[in-house]
Amino acid sequence: MEPVIIYGKPDCPYCEMAVKFCEERDFAFTYIDIFATGMTVADLQKKVGQPVRTVPQIFVGKKHVGGYTDFYKAVTENLL
Repeated sequence: MEPVIIYGKPDCPYCEMAVKFCEERDFAFTYIDIFATGMTVADLQKKVGQPVRTVPQIFVGKKHVGGYTDFYKAVTENLL
């Protein structure tokens, strides 16, 4: 699988679950804390290419997968 990029924020349970899921599966991933990097919601929406209301927002390679539930489903159902 291509490297995973997780855009998240502190104290977000779904962000933490996404990181843990990647660690358990030994996926190469990068976690980007949107607050620590100064990324705004507008910046994240521009990156995703559509309105977003929640984090995490997860990419596999350059493909936007969605949030944690979308990512989990895509991986466990071999859709990636």
